[in-house]
Amino acid sequence: MCDPGRDYVAATWATWLQRGIAVPLCLAHPDEELKYVLNDSGASAILASPSHFERMADLGKALGTTVVPVGVVHTHRGLHAQTSALIDAWGWQAKDHILHTLPLHHVHGIVVAMLCGLQAGAAVEFMPRFSPSRVWERVQSSADPVSIFMGVPTMYAFLINAYEGAPATSQGGMREAARRLRLWTCGSAACPKPTLAAWAEISGATPLERYGMTETGMILGNPLCGERRVGTVGLPFPALGVRLVDQDNKVGKEGEIRVRGAQLFKEYWRNPEATRDAYDDEGYFQTGDQAVVEGDPPYYRMLGRSSVDIIKHGGYKISALDIEGKLLALPGIQECAVLGLPDDTYGEVIAAVLALDGDVKELTLADLRARAAPHLPAYQLPSRMCILPALPRNALGKVNKKALRALCFPEQVKQ
Repeated sequence: MCDPGRDYVAATWATWLQRGIAVPLCLAHPDEELKYVLNDSGASAILASPSHFERMADLGKALGTTVVPVGVVHTHRGLHAQTSALIDAWGWQAKDHILHTLPLHHVHGIVVAMLCGLQAGAAVEFMPRFSPSRVWERVQSSADPVSIFMGVPTMYAFLINAYEGAPATSQGGMREAARRLRLWTCGSAACPKPTLAAWAEISGATPLERYGMTETGMILGNPLCGERRVGTVGLPFPALGVRLVDQDNKVGKEGEIRVRGAQLFKEYWRNPEATRDAYDDEGYFQTGDQAVVEGDPPYYRMLGRSSVDIIKHGGYKISALDIEGKLLALPGIQECAVLGLPDDTYGEVIAAVLALDGDVKELTLADLRARAAPHLPAYQLPSRMCILPALPRNALGKVNKKALRALCFPEQVKQ
């Protein structure tokens, strides 16, 4: 029997949803971060499943506080430009089936993985929470076979660990299943070369690495067909203008990535001043990320985020990502983050934050420098070190280096 009251409520919600802006929340974040997102977005209602109702109700009571906004506004036209470019570049088809394990509060999960699949008419299968064992189980299933997987470096590291820990009798089936997928992509953070190599050994192909931002969508990418050069993020996607601009504002082969095109964001949420400052005089968005073009044919290689990944030491501009790659290749080092610490003599000195694998019980700074010396010039060797059980990461596997600096070297952080 029809319930008039329920129908009215449903109709009201349907109208509201058509006119509203949906802001997915990452439930792995602490309450303070969720309160910030709710306040920042100006949320007027929260939709939650019964299992999360009490927590969301408590958070809803805190709505109304004003904070500095940092949201990014995209148009339908811009999102369509983003997804269309990726569908063409990566050969999306209606027969594809993506296993979606990414969070939906981030452009990687909501645009690159979900909207591309939906626009192409493909099947998008959600896994509520990433689990290496469940991913391996699912890709080995012959029912509704998976053809695409998109992950972050940490996910691939966990998948590799699960494979290496499996019985030898099971590894053959896992390799065979991995090689049936037509596309594995990796993004949201730089993937260490050892991880890429290990996955290529298992799956028969290097994961396709690409680069983008919330404001811009995907900017650069290795090709679907052709050379996927390890350590690079390939070339610009079509219909985008991309240039590298150095500190003297000259366009060249190394510098800050700047981009313009139809797929860029409209504005920062309720912050016109930040929107104006984000673009240069020629209308290029200033990403703040540093890269260099090199090789034949020339591919873009990331040097890092200007604020945290470019270390200025004794007159040198050093890429923290390059050092991380060399250190991660050393036996016994499971995770690594390289930071710059303020120094009166050198400007900044190099610090390494490490997590060791189970076979290494102890590592001194002298040992680290000695082992890294054959692979790094002397001025790039770390002079500070901190060892943690594991590097703290967010839901997408990224390390917050500013927070890590405060955690490991609080006495050397600039006030």
